Amino acid sequence: NPDDLIDDETADLFTTKLTAAAAKYGCAAAAWCLMPDHLHVILTGLADDSDAWRAVVDFKQQTGYWLARN
Repeated sequence: NPDDLIDDETADLFTTKLTAAAAKYGCAAAAWCLMPDHLHVILTGLADDSDAWRAVVDFKQQTGYWLARN
């Protein structure tokens, strides 16, 4: 069903927010797959003080806020 697919604008926004949150906490998004109702992601720490958990929390907070308003 085409209505179940994520549009390009939303995918781009989520990708931007994911990579920004990863960078903010010293990580890189090595791979991800954005699904209609969830995300698969592999974050890689780039330094000893990288915090993948905080990166995911930050990403979820930003995208959850956006989803609630759109």
